[in-house]
Amino acid sequence: MWHSSVKVRLSEAGNWRQPVLTTRDELKSRRFEEKRYLDLDKPVKILIGGIFAGALIYGLGEMNTFRLERKVQELQRACVAETEADAKKQGTLSALTSIFSGKATCDPVELARSNAYSGIQGQLAAAERDFSRWASWPPIFGIAIPVMCSLPWLWYFFLRRIRELREAIVGK
Repeated sequence: MWHSSVKVRLSEAGNWRQPVLTTRDELKSRRFEEKRYLDLDKPVKILIGGIFAGALIYGLGEMNTFRLERKVQELQRACVAETEADAKKQGTLSALTSIFSGKATCDPVELARSNAYSGIQGQLAAAERDFSRWASWPPIFGIAIPVMCSLPWLWYFFLRRIRELREAIVGK
Protein backbone atom coordinates (compact mmCIF):
# COMPACT_ATOMS: atom_id res chain seq x y z
CA MET A 1 0.00 0.00 0.00
CA TRP A 2 1.49 3.34 -1.03
CA HIS A 3 0.73 6.46 0.96
CA SER A 4 0.90 9.87 -0.57
CA SER A 5 2.78 11.25 2.40
CA VAL A 6 6.43 10.44 1.86
CA LYS A 7 9.00 11.91 4.19
CA VAL A 8 12.67 12.29 3.48
CA ARG A 9 14.82 11.11 6.37
CA LEU A 10 18.56 11.22 6.57
CA SER A 11 20.23 7.94 7.42
CA GLU A 12 22.66 9.73 9.77
CA ALA A 13 22.64 13.18 11.24
CA GLY A 14 24.43 15.55 8.89
CA ASN A 15 24.72 12.98 6.10
CA TRP A 16 23.19 14.71 3.08
CA ARG A 17 24.45 12.15 0.56
CA GLN A 18 22.09 9.24 1.31
CA PRO A 19 18.53 10.32 2.02
CA VAL A 20 16.17 7.43 2.73
CA LEU A 21 12.53 7.62 1.64
CA THR A 22 10.11 6.31 4.27
CA THR A 23 6.38 5.86 4.51
CA ARG A 24 4.22 5.38 7.60
CA ASP A 25 4.17 1.59 7.16
CA GLU A 26 7.94 1.49 6.83
CA LEU A 27 8.29 3.57 9.98
CA LYS A 28 5.99 1.21 11.88
CA SER A 29 7.88 -1.83 10.68
CA ARG A 30 11.22 -0.23 11.61
CA ARG A 31 9.95 0.54 15.09
CA PHE A 32 8.80 -3.06 15.45
CA GLU A 33 12.18 -4.34 14.29
CA GLU A 34 13.99 -2.03 16.67
CA LYS A 35 11.87 -3.21 19.58
CA ARG A 36 11.97 -6.93 18.79
CA TYR A 37 15.24 -7.68 17.09
CA LEU A 38 17.72 -5.05 18.16
CA ASP A 39 16.99 -5.36 21.86
CA LEU A 40 17.73 -9.09 22.06
CA ASP A 41 20.22 -10.19 24.67
CA LYS A 42 23.50 -11.70 23.55
CA PRO A 43 22.59 -15.24 24.79
CA VAL A 44 19.38 -15.13 22.73
CA LYS A 45 21.31 -14.07 19.64
CA ILE A 46 23.77 -16.93 20.24
CA LEU A 47 20.85 -19.36 20.62
CA ILE A 48 19.20 -18.21 17.40
CA GLY A 49 22.52 -18.29 15.54
CA GLY A 50 23.21 -21.79 16.87
CA ILE A 51 19.82 -23.04 15.73
CA PHE A 52 20.39 -21.66 12.23
CA ALA A 53 23.97 -23.00 12.13
CA GLY A 54 22.81 -26.44 13.28
CA ALA A 55 20.08 -26.53 10.64
CA LEU A 56 22.53 -25.41 7.96
CA ILE A 57 25.15 -27.99 8.95
CA TYR A 58 22.52 -30.73 9.12
CA GLY A 59 21.19 -29.84 5.66
CA LEU A 60 24.65 -29.69 4.07
CA GLY A 61 25.61 -32.94 5.78
CA GLU A 62 22.53 -34.71 4.50
CA MET A 63 23.26 -33.42 0.99
CA ASN A 64 26.79 -34.86 1.23
CA THR A 65 25.41 -38.16 2.58
CA PHE A 66 23.01 -38.32 -0.37
CA ARG A 67 25.90 -37.63 -2.76
CA LEU A 68 28.02 -40.40 -1.23
CA GLU A 69 25.10 -42.85 -1.31
CA ARG A 70 24.47 -42.06 -4.97
CA LYS A 71 28.17 -42.62 -5.73
CA VAL A 72 27.98 -46.06 -4.05
CA GLN A 73 24.92 -46.95 -6.11
CA GLU A 74 26.60 -45.87 -9.37
CA LEU A 75 29.72 -47.86 -8.56
CA GLN A 76 27.60 -50.88 -7.64
CA ARG A 77 25.83 -50.69 -11.01
CA ALA A 78 29.20 -50.42 -12.76
CA CYS A 79 30.50 -53.40 -10.78
CA VAL A 80 27.48 -55.51 -11.73
CA ALA A 81 27.86 -54.52 -15.39
CA GLU A 82 31.56 -55.39 -15.31
CA THR A 83 30.82 -58.74 -13.66
CA GLU A 84 28.18 -59.56 -16.29
CA ALA A 85 30.57 -58.59 -19.08
CA ASP A 86 33.26 -60.85 -17.62
CA ALA A 87 30.73 -63.68 -17.30
CA LYS A 88 29.76 -63.39 -20.97
CA LYS A 89 33.40 -63.32 -21.99
CA GLN A 90 34.42 -66.32 -19.85
CA GLY A 91 31.44 -68.51 -20.44
CA THR A 92 28.79 -70.03 -18.22
CA LEU A 93 30.84 -72.55 -16.24
CA SER A 94 33.71 -70.23 -15.32
CA ALA A 95 31.23 -67.43 -14.41
CA LEU A 96 29.43 -69.76 -11.95
CA THR A 97 32.79 -70.80 -10.50
CA SER A 98 33.84 -67.17 -9.90
CA ILE A 99 30.47 -66.32 -8.32
CA PHE A 100 30.63 -69.23 -5.86
CA SER A 101 34.31 -68.64 -5.06
CA GLY A 102 33.49 -65.05 -4.00
CA LYS A 103 35.60 -63.21 -6.55
CA ALA A 104 32.71 -61.46 -8.31
CA THR A 105 30.93 -59.83 -5.40
CA CYS A 106 29.40 -56.38 -5.76
CA ASP A 107 27.91 -56.05 -2.28
CA PRO A 108 29.29 -52.72 -0.96
CA VAL A 109 29.00 -53.66 2.73
CA GLU A 110 30.89 -56.91 2.20
CA LEU A 111 33.55 -55.19 0.09
CA ALA A 112 34.02 -52.43 2.68
CA ARG A 113 35.08 -54.97 5.31
CA SER A 114 38.22 -55.86 3.37
CA ASN A 115 40.98 -53.86 1.70
CA ALA A 116 42.02 -56.71 -0.61
CA TYR A 117 40.00 -55.56 -3.62
CA SER A 118 41.19 -53.46 -6.52
CA GLY A 119 39.63 -51.91 -9.59
CA ILE A 120 35.91 -51.16 -9.51
CA GLN A 121 35.45 -53.32 -6.40
CA GLY A 122 38.15 -51.36 -4.58
CA GLN A 123 36.47 -48.08 -5.55
CA LEU A 124 33.12 -49.46 -4.38
CA ALA A 125 34.64 -50.55 -1.06
CA ALA A 126 36.23 -47.11 -0.52
CA ALA A 127 32.99 -45.31 -1.40
CA GLU A 128 31.00 -47.50 1.02
CA ARG A 129 33.53 -46.83 3.81
CA ASP A 130 33.25 -43.07 3.17
CA PHE A 131 29.46 -43.29 3.22
CA SER A 132 29.33 -45.33 6.44
CA ARG A 133 31.79 -42.97 8.18
CA TRP A 134 29.91 -39.84 7.14
CA ALA A 135 26.27 -40.97 7.52
CA SER A 136 26.04 -40.57 11.30
CA TRP A 137 27.70 -37.14 11.63
CA PRO A 138 25.06 -34.68 10.28
CA PRO A 139 22.42 -35.49 12.92
CA ILE A 140 25.02 -35.40 15.68
CA PHE A 141 26.32 -31.97 14.69
CA GLY A 142 22.82 -30.76 13.83
CA ILE A 143 21.83 -31.38 17.46
CA ALA A 144 25.13 -30.67 19.25
CA ILE A 145 25.65 -27.16 17.89
CA PRO A 146 22.24 -25.77 18.96
CA VAL A 147 22.59 -27.49 22.35
CA MET A 148 25.99 -25.90 22.90
CA CYS A 149 24.69 -22.52 21.77
CA SER A 150 21.76 -22.81 24.17
CA LEU A 151 24.04 -23.09 27.20
CA PRO A 152 24.51 -19.30 27.69
CA TRP A 153 20.75 -18.75 27.40
CA LEU A 154 20.04 -21.57 29.88
CA TRP A 155 22.64 -20.18 32.28
CA TYR A 156 21.02 -16.74 32.40
CA PHE A 157 17.53 -18.26 32.44
CA PHE A 158 18.33 -20.29 35.56
CA LEU A 159 20.10 -17.34 37.18
CA ARG A 160 16.91 -15.29 36.78
CA ARG A 161 14.80 -18.11 38.26
CA ILE A 162 17.18 -18.41 41.22
CA ARG A 163 16.97 -14.64 41.79
CA GLU A 164 13.16 -14.80 41.67
CA LEU A 165 13.17 -17.68 44.16
CA ARG A 166 15.54 -15.77 46.46
CA GLU A 167 13.36 -12.65 46.31
CA ALA A 168 10.26 -14.74 47.06
CA ILE A 169 11.94 -16.26 50.10
CA VAL A 170 13.28 -12.92 51.36
CA GLY A 171 9.91 -11.31 50.76
CA LYS A 172 10.59 -8.64 48.18
